[in-house]
Amino acid sequence: LKVTSLLTRLRQDPEQAATSLLELIADLQELDIIEELRFPMTDDSLDTMHQVFDVCAKGIERTCQDLEPWSLDTENLEGIRVRVGEGQFFMLRKSLHDPIISLQLEALDRDQAQTLIVDPLMALLESDEPIKSSLDLNILRNF
Repeated sequence: LKVTSLLTRLRQDPEQAATSLLELIADLQELDIIEELRFPMTDDSLDTMHQVFDVCAKGIERTCQDLEPWSLDTENLEGIRVRVGEGQFFMLRKSLHDPIISLQLEALDRDQAQTLIVDPLMALLESDEPIKSSLDLNILRNF
């Protein structure tokens, strides 16, 4: 949607009128790691999922203020999305119908995913006892 909007604005500029969608995305780097990890609640409760997500989101927002290169994407409406440089990001969101929090991550390679996303996120989640006891983090531990 953002690319389409950008393309529309560029076409209104006479100097940019020849810009095509393919030209806009030509320099985008493809990411080798595109994963979705799903964390079930240990008590299978939707209420717990909502509470745990809110605590996670607040912790991630605080971490973005202190941890380079984490940068909060404020234009995201699906959950909480953090950019970690070079087109890499992760997004944490809650399921609409199941007691599951999902983590989507996209990174250049597995090492970058581990270093920039998984390790700091794991440290954050394990530092909070209510999160640690309510969220099954095994899938993240085994990434």
